[in-house]
Amino acid sequence: MTSDTALLPGSTDWFGVTPAKRRGITVRAGTVDAAAALGAIVPGFRRVMVTRCLFSLYDIVDVLLPIIGAADVAVSTWTLSRLHMERIRRLLDEGRFRSFVLVLDRSFPTRQPGYAQELREVLGNGLDVRLTKTHAKFVTLGAGDWRIVIRSSGNYNQSPRLENVDIDDDGEIYAFFRGIV
Repeated sequence: MTSDTALLPGSTDWFGVTPAKRRGITVRAGTVDAAAALGAIVPGFRRVMVTRCLFSLYDIVDVLLPIIGAADVAVSTWTLSRLHMERIRRLLDEGRFRSFVLVLDRSFPTRQPGYAQELREVLGNGLDVRLTKTHAKFVTLGAGDWRIVIRSSGNYNQSPRLENVDIDDDGEIYAFFRGIV
């Protein structure tokens, strides 16, 4: 992909990328925590897993950041709670997020007016929040040579449900999702 303009509806780039074929896709289900489920984090890693209600999308981010370092982060989610807004604020204040973009469904301010107010209080009015019609849940983490994309059925909050999570350190997948952002 050469530019964001390649992501116009109707272009083939809008619909996805075909990542390089890899061997050793790891499936981990039923582990106790995100760190155990992720296993070794090495350049080019891929994980395909289900959480079995034991950890959430933000737990995965918390495991990856100390390994990859301060990152440019984008989170796309349908909703999030005050607790998770506070976690984002903490990561920003600690410098673990170099930059941060939040993509939310455009219904969030009217569907959750209390949370929308809390979002402004906790994260500040200067936060880069983008509203659109979305149900996509993904996180991009860019740091050094790392280009990680986490795709999940779960929102960026605690989910007491079975959720699927796919994680790739792949520049092409990362560029595709950052282009969506």
